Amino acid sequence: MVILLLMMKLFFDYRRYLLEQKQIELINSEIKRIEKNHELKGSLHEGNPYLKLFQSLEMIKQKQDRLLRKYSMQRRGYLSLLEYLEDGIALIDVKGKVKYYNSSMRDLFGVSTSLKNTDYRDWIYDIGIQKIIKKTIEMRSDQRELAEFRSFKYKNKNMFANIHTIFIPDEKRDVMMIIIKDITMLKEKEKRQSELISNVSHEIRTPITSIMGFSETLLEGAKDEPEILEEFLGIIYKESKKLNEMVEDMLVLAKEGNQRELVIEKINLYQMIVEIFKLRKKELLQKDISYSINMPEDTLVHCDRIKLKHIIENLIQNAIRYNCQGGKIIIKLNDFNQDSWSLSVVDTGIGISIEEQEKVFERFYRVDKSHSKKINGTGLGLAIVKDSIEILSGRINLKSKLNEGTEVKIVIPNFIMNQRGEMNENL
Repeated sequence: MVILLLMMKLFFDYRRYLLEQKQIELINSEIKRIEKNHELKGSLHEGNPYLKLFQSLEMIKQKQDRLLRKYSMQRRGYLSLLEYLEDGIALIDVKGKVKYYNSSMRDLFGVSTSLKNTDYRDWIYDIGIQKIIKKTIEMRSDQRELAEFRSFKYKNKNMFANIHTIFIPDEKRDVMMIIIKDITMLKEKEKRQSELISNVSHEIRTPITSIMGFSETLLEGAKDEPEILEEFLGIIYKESKKLNEMVEDMLVLAKEGNQRELVIEKINLYQMIVEIFKLRKKELLQKDISYSINMPEDTLVHCDRIKLKHIIENLIQNAIRYNCQGGKIIIKLNDFNQDSWSLSVVDTGIGISIEEQEKVFERFYRVDKSHSKKINGTGLGLAIVKDSIEILSGRINLKSKLNEGTEVKIVIPNFIMNQRGEMNENL
């Protein structure tokens, strides 16, 4: 709406200027005719019948000059503002010639040369958009449509955009304005949310079905047999635990979607890792996994405690879950300087194939079932890690070999506090 008002005001100011310019030209033409017919020469003096006419003309010229200066200043201001907008904007006349465009419009269609006075069909190849423009001109009415077309902005991949055309009638020549608003990121977000809901529904249904099935069997009489009772209760506990983990992961992802402000504080990294391993003591004993933490016990970092804990918890959880019986986990501090610090979590587990290494950061993705069919997990752990690291402006890298193990390396900026207690980030 703001764009439309700016463009309309610019257009009508220009039209007003042209009308007054036309009036000045008519008066000048009439004066020249009088000069020719009456041989009016030299300076005008008191009593000359044409003096008042020339004085009025001079006033009109001065008014025109002021109007032109005002229009020029407004035009520069409006056009400068339109140049900074991400929406593609263009003015096109009824013959299809471009009268104005901003740089965003040119970027959308990958045009490096000027679009002024070109035919829009020479650079807008999408038939759908061409039809919208044609319909606007033929019906002399505004149009709104959703379009999907290949865009240079996304390296010739499809982009989604809201197309809004406004027909502007004019005595001299009608024009229309086209506004192309990129909503590709919004559509991708909607798609991810839809896929997430679909995946959650499927993943939650599995443990719930197991819990209901085994509970029903126990209620029908199996509870009277001690061995079956213990086995079924173990399965129900296992599935309940899986369901709880999934809910916890979903809550974390929901919080990441509604980003809170980072709370930077001084954290003893070594102590945080020790506490996480203590909480996993039972799982470590079950699989006879040993671990080592290769860093000074007084290692301090400045970071958001909640985000950092989510990252390390999930990395250690994966290192335990996908490790082998009697395996090892090594936590090591690689680099530590004023700008950033990096941490590696290394395990001697089942490993990940090269083909799957990029996919493991996708939500609900699980590695090849032939290697992990006995391993429980939600498939959300590394997705949470990646999201949290991106919020912290960090990086994550994964190296792995099948049947040898995996190393996940994270690099986190070293956040510091200035004298006013505000957060700075060294990058």
